[in-house]
Amino acid sequence: MRAAKGKRGSWFASVGNGEYPVMHSHWYSPPADYHDINLTPAFCEGSNQALKFLKALQTGTLAILARSNPSNPDNTLERFVRESYIGLFEYEFVSCDEHGLRLKFVDRVESLR
Repeated sequence: MRAAKGKRGSWFASVGNGEYPVMHSHWYSPPADYHDINLTPAFCEGSNQALKFLKALQTGTLAILARSNPSNPDNTLERFVRESYIGLFEYEFVSCDEHGLRLKFVDRVESLR
């Protein structure tokens, strides 16, 4: 089992020689649905980091799923702390609109630590 390596504040982590977007388990509904209600076009317009993240998701096919929990004291679900990495997943991009980001996880490529 390989280890993912990320940095606090980054929306990406590396596995081997690749760098992948990190998705939060909070927004994951097994077996395949991922819906982040915060990642809307309006939110992305004000954040270069969010635009880079969204572009990577729209053009790629692999992402890391991390076990994470909200870190805002007011529970607004805007910031998360990664506790561990679950795996590297293949996904299909569904949409990013006023209702948030939607993906479908297709396959777990490998488990991560």
